[in-house]
Amino acid sequence: MAKPQFFLFLSLEIISATALVVLGQSSSGDSMTPNSSLIDGQTLISAGGVFQLGFFSPDQDRRMDI
Repeated sequence: MAKPQFFLFLSLEIISATALVVLGQSSSGDSMTPNSSLIDGQTLISAGGVFQLGFFSPDQDRRMDI
């Protein structure tokens, strides 16, 4: 039978790994990585809140502009 310390260690490792993945995906900021993307409705706002980058459709057209 495995020791309780092993299960505690394994549980902490799983929780830590899950937290890192979730926090890494949900963190917002003012920069993007090469593998990240913006989709319709998402924006990237500068640190000072002065600039905003995103896609929009003028006049409800199917064409997307930046």
